[in-house]
Amino acid sequence: PATPRLSASTPALSLPAPVVQYLDENDLLVEAIKQNQNLGRLHECVQYQLQLQQNLVHLAMHADEQPGIQPLRVAAQQQQPAEAPTGQQASHAPDSDATAGGPPPR
Repeated sequence: PATPRLSASTPALSLPAPVVQYLDENDLLVEAIKQNQNLGRLHECVQYQLQLQQNLVHLAMHADEQPGIQPLRVAAQQQQPAEAPTGQQASHAPDSDATAGGPPPR
């Protein structure tokens, strides 16, 4: 399943021009990284990844300057009800008391 991308072509967003430029450049950098990985050009991948990381830092700094933007953790916690995450129940170790005796009796 493809994930939606935010860029200059995203119609419902009104973003400052520098942010749009970073998003568009990041899209190109990710594609270049994937292509170079497939071709085994690891040195080029590292260069593109460093530029991508630098762009992400700039975007994060811009987001921190915006008063109306909440951190993702805070926004996610406000949207979810106060109940235990479902992943905790499935994370029991396989060597619990129920399975210590071997296979179940027949």
